[in-house]
Amino acid sequence: MLDHPALNWLRQHPRFFALIGSVLIAGYVLSLGERPNDDAYTYVRVADILLHDGLAAAYAYYPWATYSVLFAHFILIDLDLFTAGRVLNALLYALLAVSFVSLAGELVRNAESQRRSAILFLAAVTVLLYPQLNEYRSMLIRDVGYWAFMLLGLQQLIAVSYTHLTLPTIYSV
Repeated sequence: MLDHPALNWLRQHPRFFALIGSVLIAGYVLSLGERPNDDAYTYVRVADILLHDGLAAAYAYYPWATYSVLFAHFILIDLDLFTAGRVLNALLYALLAVSFVSLAGELVRNAESQRRSAILFLAAVTVLLYPQLNEYRSMLIRDVGYWAFMLLGLQQLIAVSYTHLTLPTIYSV
């Protein structure tokens, strides 16, 4: 195995590796300048309605306007709406990668340190190279946020289950 201080550091910090790797992949995909998918035009239209006519008009036009509302706020840093949607997706993909590695960390919580680091590094590489995820990186889709928060929620559920607390005990605190 290669022995370089930077590689050793990345192996010991797999969440950071997943975060940086995901942002780099997103930057590459953004630089390709691919044509937006069909749904992207709907999301951008809803964001435009939000900016010009308000929140009620945006939800009247499209009942699931939350995704568009999120990336409409990037207008504050002077991004066009298509780029803003891709930046939001990049952030959500980064959260997805970190959540996946965190979930893997919970599953191998009791492994020895060196083995755990290797497994988490492998989890980071897996989520970064997973073809079906990378296939959607150029698209503006709401699903990425759902996937990221689903994995994060599952990781939290497993973390709580390790504490051996029952639900009434958790809610009574």
